[in-house]
Amino acid sequence: AVAWCCKRPYQSASALSWTVIGVLLVNPSYAWDYAFALSSAATLGIVVMGVPISKTFAKYMPSCVASALAITLSAQFWTMPVQILMQPEVSFMSVPANLIVAPLMDWATVCGLISLVCASFNDGLSLIFARASSIGTSFMQKCACWCDEVSFGVFPWIKGAAGAWAMLCAEFVILALFMLALRAFRNKYYVQRASIIGQLWSASAKRTLREAEKIFEE
Repeated sequence: AVAWCCKRPYQSASALSWTVIGVLLVNPSYAWDYAFALSSAATLGIVVMGVPISKTFAKYMPSCVASALAITLSAQFWTMPVQILMQPEVSFMSVPANLIVAPLMDWATVCGLISLVCASFNDGLSLIFARASSIGTSFMQKCACWCDEVSFGVFPWIKGAAGAWAMLCAEFVILALFMLALRAFRNKYYVQRASIIGQLWSASAKRTLREAEKIFEE
């Protein structure tokens, strides 16, 4: 609102920074609160990486899927070190779980906020929107329980601060490899070279199969 009144572009990172500073000034104990750290890290990840990743994915998939996947990966990337401090495990089920609940996320959030506003003047109306919001939240809770029961998507990790730093280093290595792969994919020379190699492998495989068929026929 302040940016709009001053006719200046809205800066999400600055707004988040001032919000975090204000919350910590009011309640400094939040500096040691994992929930606050996760919320701040996830929001920062979405602000910093959400739009670029979404634009990249939108070139290869529907925009709605690209947006949901970009938000999930951005939040996951920035919150993983904090999650390691809480529980030294790496779960690959969080990404598909977030994609599953994404269609109901906005519904639950909007209905919950309307319920909060209505609670100040009409309890009955607030209850209606709260129950509407619970449709989405109950589905999210069931999805979270199902993903928690799936053991094949969870892998152990190093405990404590060492594990958090190791996860941070691993994430930056993965990000660097992804950027290099994306840069190579955008380069027409590498794309043409990969296409030629693929065609050669395909021709070699077909020739091998034909020769094998002739041997068995004889």
